[in-house]
Amino acid sequence: MPPKKFKNVYGVERTPGYRLKCPGCYFTFTNSEKLLKHVQEIYNTLVRGLRLNQNARQIQRDNDNDTLSFKIKMSNQLDEIYKKLEIAEGKYSLIERGHPQISEFRKCLDSILLLKREIDEFNEKQIRSIQNVLISKVEAKKEKVSMIVEKLKEEIMTLRSELNKKSIIISLLNKKYKWLEVKYHAIKKDYETLISDNDNYYVESRRMTGVREICSLNQHNIELYEENEEMKRSKCELENNILLLKQQNVELNEEIEKLKNRAAMISKVIYIID
Repeated sequence: MPPKKFKNVYGVERTPGYRLKCPGCYFTFTNSEKLLKHVQEIYNTLVRGLRLNQNARQIQRDNDNDTLSFKIKMSNQLDEIYKKLEIAEGKYSLIERGHPQISEFRKCLDSILLLKREIDEFNEKQIRSIQNVLISKVEAKKEKVSMIVEKLKEEIMTLRSELNKKSIIISLLNKKYKWLEVKYHAIKKDYETLISDNDNYYVESRRMTGVREICSLNQHNIELYEENEEMKRSKCELENNILLLKQQNVELNEEIEKLKNRAAMISKVIYIID
């Protein structure tokens, strides 16, 4: 029997039985169409496998980038919260004076640093498994900061109340000082009258008594004057502290609003990632 004619096939090995041998495997075929179909299937399988591998690598890279981006965002948020607490700790004179709020500030700062270290040490698998937990922890830190700010607002109200009380005390002291000053001038006038009209022992005795009383009143007047000046200085200091606290309270409110906006943006990003 004459050999079969194979069309459009070149460089293909033929078996003794005039079958076409696949160049990539041990299969043989009776015609070129089957061989070409077989080779095409092999090609498609290889290409599909390469594409799957490429897609898998791309997905892995995307996951790594997403994990890194999430860790960076969480770390940046914690850094911002930490810096804001440090600024508040340094600005508020209440904390410098050993106010009870200082313990809460310290605990909050330490917990933020610990959470940041934990996030940096987590791998991709751990991040994916506890992503929601980490977000909740960051939100909890923000809530903690809000609570601290609210407590500071209460302290501001307390300072205002104390300032009002001090103002009342200063007003009373001023009135008492004026009354003593009037009394002093009246006694001095009586003394001068007695000296001019009488020059006997009784007048001298009254004069000495008046001198002693005047000296006593002068001493008391000086003490009241010093106390009044001290109260004025305290009043100025309290007013300056209240103005500073008002300004810092506004700054903290603005920073909290920024944190809330950033949290909303992060939630959107996380929703897209999921």
